[in-house]
Amino acid sequence: GMSDLGSYLVSPLSTLLADRSLQYPSFSPVTPKRLFGYDLSDPRCGDEFFESIRKSDLLVHHPYQSYADSTQLFVEIAARDPKVLAIKQTLYRTNPNSPIIKALEL
Repeated sequence: GMSDLGSYLVSPLSTLLADRSLQYPSFSPVTPKRLFGYDLSDPRCGDEFFESIRKSDLLVHHPYQSYADSTQLFVEIAARDPKVLAIKQTLYRTNPNSPIIKALEL
């Protein structure tokens, strides 16, 4: 009840951060089924990947579905594909060590 709330209001922040009952359980994003198993070292990877997403629309919902196995993979494959003429997207607040930046620097 309300009496429990008082102890949280006077607790140091470090105590609150350590309290597991106040934390969300850890979560690992999943790879969309249609994008599972692509290997960037395989030269046919790009053709197979683009064919997979060409079949029908594919909606990915971050953070529930893996960014690395969807959006990042798409940019990495497109950056390596000689048939791709341009990649146009807006990036904001990105880390200089971003895998997206590294893929686009090729």
